[in-house]
Order: sequence, then C-alpha cells, then structure tokens
Amino acid sequence: MEQNKKEVEKIFQNSELTLQNRQNLKVSGVEKVYESNPQRLQLRVAGSVMIVIGADLNVTRLDTATGVIEVAGRVDSIKYSSTTDKSGLFKRLFK
Repeated sequence: MEQNKKEVEKIFQNSELTLQNRQNLKVSGVEKVYESNPQRLQLRVAGSVMIVIGADLNVTRLDTATGVIEVAGRVDSIKYSSTTDKSGLFKRLFK
C-alpha cells in the first residue's frame, strides 16, 4: 500500500531579525529557503520574501521546526519582496 506524501510547510505570522555588526544574522519565522550561496540568501519569512546580499554568507544553523536560521558572513543589504525572483536565473542564463 502506497502512502501519499505531502510536504508540509510551516506558516508563521511573526518574524524577528537580529543583525550584529553586519556579520551575524538571525531570523525567525522562516518558512522556506529558496536559495543559499556565499553572496545571496533568499527566504520566505512570515509570508514575504527576504533577500540577503553579502559576502562569505554561510548558514550556520537552520531549525525547520522552529523556523530559525542563523547566518555568518558580511551582510551588505536585506530586502523584502512580496514574490520570489524567479526571473533572475533566466536573466543570468541568457545574458
């Protein structure tokens, strides 16, 4: 007998962001991680998309049960958006 598996995503109403000395970032309310690399981090946080730009970004902790992520590295900017930036990949491929 085969079971149907559904991915359950947590929905958070609130979020909290802490940034210490532009190097240690802690965010609560994280529902999904879209992208993570040393220059960019894209997350869904409490229903909005958060984009973190920097250098040497490294996820040091990700707790999916509580929705907390901790990131080390230099943070240059943090931007919120209402939608994901899916066109970014196509722009880079067809440049």
